[in-house]
Amino acid sequence: KLNWQTPPANSSILPLEAEMATLCIDGGKKAKMRPGDVLGALTGDIGLDGADIGKIAVHPAHVYVAVRQAVAHKA
Repeated sequence: KLNWQTPPANSSILPLEAEMATLCIDGGKKAKMRPGDVLGALTGDIGLDGADIGKIAVHPAHVYVAVRQAVAHKA
């Protein structure tokens, strides 16, 4: 059994912030895009560090890339 309670009004609990942001890039498998192409563009052309890039998911028409929030504005 769950016991739901509302937090106290003067609580100092802050909402969690996501560490990563998700970028959506037009083009995907149909455009012959590969994860290495996206990684190369983000690290070489834009100058992001490889450690700031997470999972790269290539779908038929889009590519989704996880990027650290702190550097997402550069991409």
